[in-house]
Amino acid sequence: GFWEWWITCAIADCMRPGGICVDVGANAGYFAALADVLALGSTLVADVMPGSTGAWFLPDAAQDLLVVADAFGPAAGALRGTSVPVGERLTGWVAARRQPIINSDATIELGARVDAIAPPLSHCISLPLMVGDALVAVLTLYTAVPDGFTADQGRLVQIVAPHLAKAIEAAVRMESASRETVPAPKPATRPLRLAASR
Repeated sequence: GFWEWWITCAIADCMRPGGICVDVGANAGYFAALADVLALGSTLVADVMPGSTGAWFLPDAAQDLLVVADAFGPAAGALRGTSVPVGERLTGWVAARRQPIINSDATIELGARVDAIAPPLSHCISLPLMVGDALVAVLTLYTAVPDGFTADQGRLVQIVAPHLAKAIEAAVRMESASRETVPAPKPATRPLRLAASR
């Protein structure tokens, strides 16, 4: 459809040599830091869902947590630095079940934090970002609109999601490979000193 074509073109237009590997084609061949991918994804989602607040939750398998890697929108500051155990709240449920939640009560997701946000967030959408059977991230979006997100907005963000999942997976994979190939630092050596002979 039109929006799938638009998101693919928008991502492709932002790619440069040494930039993002979005993998919208069979062999994209472009790579970037995860932060760049999330920044681009935030811009694209904000275009589709104007006025919304969003958070990119990345899995931390060692601690069975979902950690906010980045956030955007009017209430982003309230979301940065937070985490959710897998299976808990809406985002954790989505991660555990691999199923989206559309237009649920934001209070269930945010708990007491919802009272500290003005205007208060009323509804949220939470989507598992999958590549094959692997969970790459969870994208959770919030709105202050009393009636929540429209049906078209829910449909459009689900069209965007597979493209974003591929981009994030590629960036995470490349960053992981980069860390593995960084050579270990050489041990410090003592300077040679000449001993005076008698």
